[in-house]
Amino acid sequence: MNNAILMQNLSKVLPNSALYGLDKKLENLSESQLNTLMIYKFKNPVLCLILSIFAGGWGVDRFYIGDIKWGIIKIAIPFAIVIIGLLLSLFLAQIAYAIMGVAFLAYMVFLIIDIFRVQKECKELNYQTFLNIIR
Repeated sequence: MNNAILMQNLSKVLPNSALYGLDKKLENLSESQLNTLMIYKFKNPVLCLILSIFAGGWGVDRFYIGDIKWGIIKIAIPFAIVIIGLLLSLFLAQIAYAIMGVAFLAYMVFLIIDIFRVQKECKELNYQTFLNIIR
């Protein structure tokens, strides 16, 4: 019975590709490993998606999954665009604003792509944690 509950919980946080044969892996685990899996708090992919949609521009989604480097990059890019745009506006006023607009548009496309990537990476991180627990 515990394995069925555990399978249901793990199916929400692990990638679909990892679910095949998972029941056989769970049957071979010791009682302590099963208990560890039952009480371990995996990262929630749905929360990760929500954070990415509403606060992804600040890198909150990346900080949540522990990807500090990309979190800082997501914070720094808009500031870099503004600073470079202001410096360019000193020399090339009209073109600088167009360059800033294109750069912000590219940043928005990056954020939209990252919404889908971060949820997948959250599940992959959970799978790596799962593998570390069952070893």
